[in-house]
Amino acid sequence: MRPKSEYWHVRCGNVAGCKMDAAMKKNIQSDAERMRTWKKIYARKKCSISLWLKAVFVSGSPLSMVEHPLWNEFFKKLRPYKLPSRFRIVMTYLDVQYTEMREKINKALQGTKNLHLQCDGWSNIRNESIINFVISKPEPFFVHFKMTKSERHNADYPAKLIESVIENYGPDKFLVVIADNAANMKAALTLSLQSNKVVLQTLAVSEKAELEPSMKRRLLDDGVFCVRIEKMIHLLEPIVDLINAIGSNEPQIHRIVRKLDGLEKIMAQNLMLSPLQKAEEKKITTKFKERKDFGIGPIHLAAFLLDPKMQGSLLDSAQLLDAMCFICKCTQNMAFDVMKVRESLADYRNKQGLFSRKFIWEGVGEKGKIIRSLLWWRGLRGTCDLADVAIRILRAPVTSAATERTF
Repeated sequence: MRPKSEYWHVRCGNVAGCKMDAAMKKNIQSDAERMRTWKKIYARKKCSISLWLKAVFVSGSPLSMVEHPLWNEFFKKLRPYKLPSRFRIVMTYLDVQYTEMREKINKALQGTKNLHLQCDGWSNIRNESIINFVISKPEPFFVHFKMTKSERHNADYPAKLIESVIENYGPDKFLVVIADNAANMKAALTLSLQSNKVVLQTLAVSEKAELEPSMKRRLLDDGVFCVRIEKMIHLLEPIVDLINAIGSNEPQIHRIVRKLDGLEKIMAQNLMLSPLQKAEEKKITTKFKERKDFGIGPIHLAAFLLDPKMQGSLLDSAQLLDAMCFICKCTQNMAFDVMKVRESLADYRNKQGLFSRKFIWEGVGEKGKIIRSLLWWRGLRGTCDLADVAIRILRAPVTSAATERTF
């Protein structure tokens, strides 16, 4: 057998190891390096397109932007990059992005034990109804929407849709279902407008109306009117602030009892300075108490009891029993030992047993070092079943605001 040095090089007719052989090897290495470089560039370009398209789809930006010369010029100056055509975005990238995001959402939800469902409906100017579904864990995920079309808008149809969404992700995972009573709200608004036409006519501004400057000054330069308006704003402002506060994505179901109790005290103080009549003040106070009782359910009482900062300090005996009863029911649904959870709950309230250790309570109620209730219980996961029950309750959303933001 010939040694390797005497093998004939096919291309030049010489033995292996000649200059042409070395050049060929160098060219092959260069080609391989160029291929690796091209793959890296393609991967970066694919990643950039994916990120840009995700921003376009999620933010609802018009696809016509890829055809606008100013946008194309901007991307050329920013980086030598040519935007894909509108046709290619719709036919290729849209389905890819949808599938990718859908898989990520399903993976995140399937791997979570505690979920909460929100649903809300909306109708456009053509009276076409849409129902959106959002699942919180506690971060909200938009999972499904349904065009109701010719379906009757009674209780049966939405119930079937809710059941299908719950079945898709596992009925055992869901603790709370939040739905907006949009029909009732519309009816209430209609009655309110019909009974207050005079007020609407007074506040209405017509573009065709022509007033002399002196008349405008007389209408606007009314000290009594402005003072009354300011007092009414002062009366309504705390309500608006509370609505905005509880509409965030942060889990704050444990704060509802305390916030409504504080709002009731503020309302009582502001009513004393309001321009309303005594009968109107009494009516507002009565209605507020009714709405407060309606808005606070057993889950809110349980969450307030499980807030390590407050520990249900504002609850009366009946509310305290309702809170403990809800915790026990949740324990049964999670297949835990109810007696053990009740023992842990007693230790938690009295800071005994497991909860007697001082380091557990560090950061609770201290200024500048306040630890969130949900995070506090997450730190105790694995020490007692009560921690898992508390986490499931405290992760529940307060309102369907996250669903309303999807429209």
